[in-house]
Amino acid sequence: MWFCAAILKVAERDGERRADSLWEEQFFLVETDDDKLAWKEAEKLATRREAPYKNDKGELISWQFVKVDRVYAIPDEKLGSGVEVFSRFLRDSEAKSLMTPFEEFRH
Repeated sequence: MWFCAAILKVAERDGERRADSLWEEQFFLVETDDDKLAWKEAEKLATRREAPYKNDKGELISWQFVKVDRVYAIPDEKLGSGVEVFSRFLRDSEAKSLMTPFEEFRH
């Protein structure tokens, strides 16, 4: 059975999470027998270490796992073109936020 797992991570600058920190929502496909195992596999994927790097200001950026936000079963047995893997309902403010581009993409 296939699942889609949504994971949240946050960028820390020089070891600190700040009010203006950049967040990342990642989506992973997970194949397993049930939703409990899918959550465990999603946590494994989410906690893989990524190498810290320096941004253009010389700040050390590291991405920190926050949580597995949700895991959804994908109802189709066969994955292929047009299969819906994820959907969610949004409030007006959330949709507008998603459509607002970053002024400048810097961590």
